[in-house]
Amino acid sequence: MFMAAAYDYDPFPDEHLTSSYSLPQFDWASTGSEVVEFLKHRVKNRIVVITGPNSGSIGGSTVFSLASALPSTIVLVSRSFSVGPVIDAIRFRYGEDAPVIHFVSCDLSSQPSVREASVNISRLVPRIDILINNAATPPGPYQESGEGIELQFATNHVGHFLLTNLLTPRILNGPRAVDSPKPRVVTVSSSAHRHCSHSPVENYNFSNGITNGALYDPRSAYVQSKAANVLFARGLAQRLAHRDVLSFSVHPGSIETGLQDRISTSIMEQAEGARVADSRASISSSPGPATTRSSISSAPPRSSSLSITAPSHSSVSSPISLPGSRRGSEQVRRRQQSTAETSMSGFELPRRTSTQSVVSTPIGLAADELEAVQRAKRKTADQGCATILVAALDPRIEGGTGCYLEDGKVVEDGLAGVMDRDEEAERLWQLSEVLVGQSFDWS
Repeated sequence: MFMAAAYDYDPFPDEHLTSSYSLPQFDWASTGSEVVEFLKHRVKNRIVVITGPNSGSIGGSTVFSLASALPSTIVLVSRSFSVGPVIDAIRFRYGEDAPVIHFVSCDLSSQPSVREASVNISRLVPRIDILINNAATPPGPYQESGEGIELQFATNHVGHFLLTNLLTPRILNGPRAVDSPKPRVVTVSSSAHRHCSHSPVENYNFSNGITNGALYDPRSAYVQSKAANVLFARGLAQRLAHRDVLSFSVHPGSIETGLQDRISTSIMEQAEGARVADSRASISSSPGPATTRSSISSAPPRSSSLSITAPSHSSVSSPISLPGSRRGSEQVRRRQQSTAETSMSGFELPRRTSTQSVVSTPIGLAADELEAVQRAKRKTADQGCATILVAALDPRIEGGTGCYLEDGKVVEDGLAGVMDRDEEAERLWQLSEVLVGQSFDWS
């Protein structure tokens, strides 16, 4: 098959580098700000769509890091306008150089909402260069979506499956320069997928949560949805490789965010422990209509303008000024600055003080020991978004489309020894088409 396994190729081949273009080896300690600093030429003038970019999250940090490198447009897709502080921080930090920002309301657990959002996004941008499927719902009591699908599977997988396919025409056919980087789709998974011991297709609805959820394990449902993320990225790569579109799944790490705090620590600790054990073994054995919308053009002007696109029944309040004046009134500007200064506390500004290795090993500490020490603590949100940005930008991983990344590098996912991943990716794709009532053919 076209897709190389992680161990069949060097994810950082020297032949892809030139004397004027040298990149570091990204790792656990790398930050999103550092990744974008090194790869900023692959961000400039590009159009990015991201789900779940809320304040204080890895999605919010992803957006903030990208904004430093002059992308043309960023579309923020979220269920509510909790992205306001992120927008404030970007506008306060980058001023006139801030990208055009659109907010599109979308509830990923609701297929009608996803369909409406895809229409609105397609109206706002002429193409999509990078799509980041980042949003997720944490484990909780058994619930079903409006379509009768277990809520975590509906939100974490089915919603992104539908949104990605509905936006694929914009990914495939949008106007872009001949020498521009290939479009990419990045789907955020979790190391928790390593606990999946069966196909996500087998019992995706957990027998409908029999007896008021007595037999429903929300942690297992989370694991299953994250395994589906890995398989979806693989299946998408199989379908779009001949169209020069790349697809990756990533584990961002154990992050200091609200979502992480709501996920059972036991399951995450088990997953992280398994990863460290695997790593040590490897080392030892080898060497709707918009309420307000700015006009659309193929080359939108650079400004800090914001548009809000939400269903007509939604109540969305914006803490910042809408298009009309680039700065807004003096009163609004002062309010922006005050809000942004508060919001900025959750971000680390892009900075780079050295072109040397992103992380150095303390004297006397072996690499595997350093890795174990690092993984014993959580990453910051800026560190958490680093692997997402490597998947979205790094030219050295193009030969591994469909692969899985952790800590800034391509690694073997946890499903390799459990199932035939290509077969299960195909079965999942077919199930997903049934669940959304639509087939997608990108041949």
